[in-house]
Amino acid sequence: MSWIRKQKNRTLRVLTSFVLLLNALTLGATAAYSQSMSTVGFEGAASLPDHSLTNPMNLTDKAVLPGTDVQSSVYGNVYLNGFAKTLGASFTVTPAAPIPVFQISQYGQSALNDGRVMVTVGEYNANYNLIYNPQLNTWESAAPMPVKRNRHQQSTLKDGRVLVTGGFLPLEDYSPSHKAYLYDPQTNTWSEAANMPQGRAGHSQSVLSDGRVLVAGGEAMRETLDTAYIYDPVSNTWSKVANLPFDLAGAGQSTLLDGRVMVVGGSSLVDREWRPSSKKSLLYNPTTNSWSYAENIPILGDNAGRPQSTLLDGRVLNNSKGSYIYTPSTNKWTKAEIIPTGFYPMEQSLLPDGRICVSGPDGRGGNAVYFISFNTPPKLSIDNTDQTVWKEDGRGVVTLSGKVSDMNNDPVTISATIAGITKTTIVSNTSSSPSWTLQWDLNSDRLPGGTYTNIAVTASDSAEAVTSTYTGLITVNHAPNAPTNIQPGSFSPSNPQMIATGASVLSWTFNDPDAGDIQTAFQVVILSADGKSQIYDSQWVVSSANTFTVPANLINRGSVAGWYVRVKDSKGAVSNFSPLAYVRINTMPSAELTSYTDGQTLTDNMLTFTWKYKDADQQAQTEYQVVGTNDGWKNWAYNSGEIKSGSTSHVAGPITSGSWNFAVRVKDGTEWSEWSFRNNLMLPNAYEPNDTFEQAFFVKMNESYASAITTATDVDFYKYTAKANGVDRLTLNVPKGQNYNVHIYDSSKRLLAAGIQETDIPENVLYEVTEGQTYYFKIFGVNGGFSGSSYSFFLSSLTLRNDTRYEYDNNGNLIKKSSTAQSQ
Repeated sequence: MSWIRKQKNRTLRVLTSFVLLLNALTLGATAAYSQSMSTVGFEGAASLPDHSLTNPMNLTDKAVLPGTDVQSSVYGNVYLNGFAKTLGASFTVTPAAPIPVFQISQYGQSALNDGRVMVTVGEYNANYNLIYNPQLNTWESAAPMPVKRNRHQQSTLKDGRVLVTGGFLPLEDYSPSHKAYLYDPQTNTWSEAANMPQGRAGHSQSVLSDGRVLVAGGEAMRETLDTAYIYDPVSNTWSKVANLPFDLAGAGQSTLLDGRVMVVGGSSLVDREWRPSSKKSLLYNPTTNSWSYAENIPILGDNAGRPQSTLLDGRVLNNSKGSYIYTPSTNKWTKAEIIPTGFYPMEQSLLPDGRICVSGPDGRGGNAVYFISFNTPPKLSIDNTDQTVWKEDGRGVVTLSGKVSDMNNDPVTISATIAGITKTTIVSNTSSSPSWTLQWDLNSDRLPGGTYTNIAVTASDSAEAVTSTYTGLITVNHAPNAPTNIQPGSFSPSNPQMIATGASVLSWTFNDPDAGDIQTAFQVVILSADGKSQIYDSQWVVSSANTFTVPANLINRGSVAGWYVRVKDSKGAVSNFSPLAYVRINTMPSAELTSYTDGQTLTDNMLTFTWKYKDADQQAQTEYQVVGTNDGWKNWAYNSGEIKSGSTSHVAGPITSGSWNFAVRVKDGTEWSEWSFRNNLMLPNAYEPNDTFEQAFFVKMNESYASAITTATDVDFYKYTAKANGVDRLTLNVPKGQNYNVHIYDSSKRLLAAGIQETDIPENVLYEVTEGQTYYFKIFGVNGGFSGSSYSFFLSSLTLRNDTRYEYDNNGNLIKKSSTAQSQ
């Protein structure tokens, strides 16, 4: 040990003795201070009794010392009023029983895994191993170190043993030791560990995330070191790692939550003079075995270094000269007012419960121990599962949930806001990470429909609040309304709507409160007239169609039934059923021909058909249709069309000669009857003679006519009066295998147009006409062709539709216009 160091230690002993005398003079103020301790900042201090320091030479195995040696109520009040919060986080400083050793300095300290604190002292004639019990606020002696030492370092390993390394050896002229020892709290015994490759004292030391121990820097004989080693307690070996960027001793060191190690401050020995290292903060990465720089610690003056700890929330507390807190996520140091004025922290340890035990000289010749309890903000987790909810059958509940934990076991208030509606819950016993739930009930909270995401959820323990974000997708869906516009059906069972049997089509309108939503499925149920018996259930049909075709013959004719429908939207929400709509299945009407008899030979080509109409539902006839064929129903050579009339007779003709079959059907307003037939009526030729212009047979527009070319010289002339100016069309259908042409003439018998298609091809002739003028047309077989089969023709006016197409270039300029006329 150098002469300067020895002189410093002698001076310290003298000053300590003087302070002890002063201490005795001020003991009377202790009781007053104890009463004031509970008022501001400290917790539990008022319950600690006053005490006098005990002679350390008479230390027993279980020396019980009171929890404070602060000697002045004036000092206590001034200190207590000096701080209350730092970095926005509450903390509490609680005094504890001081280390029961006079003139303690340059000792080792670490927190055991069971929450006790172990201090190893090896100075002057002392060699103590002291263990503090926070529950009892007492110190106990334990097996001392095998060899006394000071300025050594001490760490509690993950397996609970304590590693003590290096230090100066008072009995060996304060030479730096390369020894390492392991203390087992379970057996209260010491054992040797592998020697450090290089002796050192005043180094920094911390346990890595994987359980190994990093030792960095320190002091040897007349020099400071930049070397660093890692100790592996499993293999009991030391390994060389990257050197520090510069040599230093007395630095603060702690392991960050991400596995890196932070080394702060320290001093260097240059030309036998101590020079403060600076305010530099270093970061060691065990994965890359490399050092880097963090933000400098912003202390006033010099001598940054020990003590230092990493808090449970990941921040770093350095109490080397004042209190500073480093936040790794921002790489920023912040000044904090934590340490009492006059107290000089030398060592500190992080307890498993998150408290910091800090110890050191009290500035009055004794020592003091404080516990700093930082409020640890709660940790919040959120279940980000997507959810779709709607108000139906009590299921319309939006739920946010997750877990929350608070190391201080504080009650935590959880809150979140959706669409301006805030929900809050208070969670207790938070040290066990309980679950939390917030719920919005669509029946009472009336959340607007839509999607919600990125919802801020706040957890507050009254001191600090943290916010996490729900990143899932909440779809607040409203179930579709019950379908409307139900067709067919009446909502009165006594007045059901009449519908046809067979493939009746049911229809409805989908309506949803959520704009843009669509139908994805429907279910149709058909019930008996009293609504008690189910006749049919379609089950869920996946379809956006709003129609359903009832299976044929499902309900008997003349029966009454009810039906309703419900739908699903795109999110699967189900509507209520529509109102029950009642229908009556129509009884089919019938028509019985009463004119003529099958096989009858007629003398007139003008036919009058009569029939008898019947309907079991007492519905009146609304329409009828008469058709005829002269080719065995291959074609309808005569068709009256569907005539809206309640008449039970119809005049047809003149009809061309030959054997004809006729049929009539009627409609009751709901559906058509079956056909009623009259077969094999023999008709004379009503158009002949019509072989010249003068004999032309007069015909009407928009009616079908049929006749035949019966000989090689036979020609047929017809005439009609044009109804309007424009274009008329004559359509001629020829018998199979024949080639018939048609010529069109004006009133002066001048040829206007002609149809000259090939064999089997119908003629379709267009020509201009003048209203009120008479026009003729002649039908004849080409090259004398004729047939026993009939031809048919139809006269109509032509309707033209003009289609105009416009084309534009990329600049919107019109480049082409074309028009076409199409007939309809």
